[in-house]
Amino acid sequence: KNSKNYQELLDATEKGLLESFKKKETSIISVTITNLRQGSLIIEVYITMATNNTTDRESELRLSKVLVEIMQDGIGITINNTDGVISHLIISGVEIHNTDTPCVIKSKIDPCSVFSVCVEEGKEAICRLV
Repeated sequence: KNSKNYQELLDATEKGLLESFKKKETSIISVTITNLRQGSLIIEVYITMATNNTTDRESELRLSKVLVEIMQDGIGITINNTDGVISHLIISGVEIHNTDTPCVIKSKIDPCSVFSVCVEEGKEAICRLV
């Protein structure tokens, strides 16, 4: 973790993630990698975003939605001139895969109430009263 190659990969990865995330959400200010491990490229990050009069939960839901959209849309992440995509996310301990349907994702991060059912409209998951 102290090698020059590791630090260069860490810096390039933070830059690549920030550039990709900002394409979808301009309020993201920074991406700080807290853990970088071998594998396909396993990254744990801390994301800072600007918020305007929103609760922590609203901000968390907005960021979750943005990250899921990036994953579902296959928005590329370029690191050291190598393109990649996000195959799955773990947000606040909840694992989301790029093969999950919109309603499956919604049930994991912001479930519908007991009085409604999830309906998919394109890539959107909407709670409808039953």
